[in-house]
Amino acid sequence: SSVVLFFVLWVVDACVRPQVYLFVAAFRAAVAWAMEAQVATWTEELRHRHPDAPKVAVENFLRQLDEVGQYPPVFYGPHLATDGDAGLCLEETRLRVRCHCGRCSFQVRVTGSSNGDLEVVRCHCRGCRRFHCSAFATFALAASAAGVGADSVGASLSSAAAAATPAAPRAPEEWGLGEADVRVHTDECSQLGRVGRLSCSGCLSKLATLPLEGLRRGRALVALGCVEDDSVPAAVARRWRATYQDWHPGSGASWWSAQPSPGGELLAARTGEAKGGCACGACTFVAAVFPGDLQHCYCKLCRRLSGAASMTWVPASNDTFRWTRTEGLKLVRTTRHGQRHFCMKCGSCLTIVYDSQPDCTWPVAGALDDDDSLKEQSWYRIIHICCSMMQPWFSLPDDGLPRLKYAG
Repeated sequence: SSVVLFFVLWVVDACVRPQVYLFVAAFRAAVAWAMEAQVATWTEELRHRHPDAPKVAVENFLRQLDEVGQYPPVFYGPHLATDGDAGLCLEETRLRVRCHCGRCSFQVRVTGSSNGDLEVVRCHCRGCRRFHCSAFATFALAASAAGVGADSVGASLSSAAAAATPAAPRAPEEWGLGEADVRVHTDECSQLGRVGRLSCSGCLSKLATLPLEGLRRGRALVALGCVEDDSVPAAVARRWRATYQDWHPGSGASWWSAQPSPGGELLAARTGEAKGGCACGACTFVAAVFPGDLQHCYCKLCRRLSGAASMTWVPASNDTFRWTRTEGLKLVRTTRHGQRHFCMKCGSCLTIVYDSQPDCTWPVAGALDDDDSLKEQSWYRIIHICCSMMQPWFSLPDDGLPRLKYAG
């Protein structure tokens, strides 16, 4: 029997191994071809910006950046193929939404506006920025949910607010989420008015915003940070990179468009303080972070926990970081190498504490107060990190800042 088994295994190996080798070789060839095409595009764009630079110099520059784990300044996001775009309907699509822990996983139907375009919104108001702890909230407008309506949602939230007890979340029924799966935070959006903010009750990933008044009442705004990247059609992702509604751009975070200051700020002691806190005000902090270091992160964890395009982090020494209110504060392990502070009342993610940096706390820039002095402070380093994990529907700003493939 052992001889027969050996013979069978030998036959299977002889038949399968060549197929595996062919598949691996084809995959590597496809990756190499795609990378070669991307490098050619980068080379062409860099030479267009710097016409006097020899081609070999540009290619050497790209090679040097790759060796240190960086993308060139003309990298704006993952390459999107155009194959299969012909005849694709951009007026409706289905997106898969998943929180970090997997407790909340559902599909949502996104339909077009009156002009037929699938709508994406970036809201820069203080309420959205503070809840999502990001430079801006990014939403896709879901189809109206029949049977859910805003009346039941609004009544649930209103009665809960009056009773000062946690409300039972009422996500659209077609999402298939139970009341124990999601939690709600009643909040204000400068564009929408009173809203219900939905997040996963397990990991606090931000899922959606439900308008409770106005013209969009009854239509959910899905947080794109929790949308599975491969569920967004390439043609839709390309459109969303360039076409979106900007709500209240004048209220945006000053640090999102900041540039590093030239000079010796790197050697200066951090003495300039900043204040910040969660969306509901139960957790607040003060930290000396200036002159400062900004790191815009696009990893999946940051995107899911915030529900936004990115989270931005600012390191602070524990000697100069202190909590001033801690009513809902909880330190939660989110990875094998780090923990994050959350407000358990509203769900805001406020800091990262790395195991390898026990003397340092990284508050999220999205939780910083909108203070006039913030605009006057200097940043000695500003970088985009984890760009190899970027979502396809977002394009990095043309800011000339370093784009690191992984963490910085």
